[in-house]
Amino acid sequence: MKRYIKDGEIITQGTPVIIGDMRVYNPTEEQYLTSGWVEYTILTPPPYTKTNDDIRHEREAAYRYESDSLYMAYVKYSELGNISAAEKSKTAWLNKIDEIDKRLPYEK
Repeated sequence: MKRYIKDGEIITQGTPVIIGDMRVYNPTEEQYLTSGWVEYTILTPPPYTKTNDDIRHEREAAYRYESDSLYMAYVKYSELGNISAAEKSKTAWLNKIDEIDKRLPYEK
């Protein structure tokens, strides 16, 4: 369906218009164009593709919100001398980092 524009107003094909002193209910393309309307096309932007910079930002956010608490648990348990809990936290933290890296791979 075509669109036409005149004086900032956009209408679709089949919309009644006034031509001269007469209202035309189903004007043809020629009638639209001769009465001052111009064909209006909508430009669509190209599809968005992720860049490595976008992926880096997503990874940083994932590291911050998903793995930082596990890292802090590892550090705290290490400081307190609870070695077994520190090792469990470190393993969970490294697994979470591997999961994030697999979920958000960089483009080649």
